[in-house]
Amino acid sequence: MRGLLFLLILALLGATGFYAYKYFSEPQTYPDGSIGRVEREQTQSEICITEDGDCSVAAVEDSFFINNMLRTNETGVMRAVLIDKTELSVGPHTELVINEYVYQPRTIGTFGMSLVTGTLRILSGNVSNAKEKDLLVQTPAASIGIRGTDFWIRQLGDSLDVVLIYGEVEITNEAGTVTLSNQGDYAFVAGPDAAPVKRTDLSRSEVFELLSSTTFDDELEALLNPDNNFRPDGEE
Repeated sequence: MRGLLFLLILALLGATGFYAYKYFSEPQTYPDGSIGRVEREQTQSEICITEDGDCSVAAVEDSFFINNMLRTNETGVMRAVLIDKTELSVGPHTELVINEYVYQPRTIGTFGMSLVTGTLRILSGNVSNAKEKDLLVQTPAASIGIRGTDFWIRQLGDSLDVVLIYGEVEITNEAGTVTLSNQGDYAFVAGPDAAPVKRTDLSRSEVFELLSSTTFDDELEALLNPDNNFRPDGEE
């Protein structure tokens, strides 16, 4: 009897070890091969299989895959969550594509996104904790390197605005580079040929006005609450 119990324990340990090995050694996706789900949406948002069309109106729990386009209309807001818990809060009139995504818990984290136009807030998840990571957002004006971060971006025409909520981001184009590392830091890029310019004088109200564009209506009150502990650098 003891021998049988011992063999059963060994079998259980072996199975646990096998699944733990698979979890930590293989890139993670959902069973259907998708990399994320729509968590919330307001007004009309779309998930497009190709840039040329083939779009469907997004619903909560809808899946999306690498190279799918996420798109909102003039009043749409969408929150999409990747399998590693990275949150993408997408504002109105926005188009973005996740071109690269590899999440292998604790070891490899690759995240490559193209923001074509619009507003977006990114709260990076477990992918930013990987030993080997390469996290990058490409826009028409500049690229943004992510280092475990919560930040807001807006690509409008040729220009780019970036507000750091916490963490660190590096904004780079052929004309220069700036790093944002303090809460409330703000950078502006006039276009792909203009160097990024850093500002630290944005007021709390100015920051929240920008952030409200990627916030659902029923969450605005909490965002604007005076007890919210967000403080732009140097503001009491």
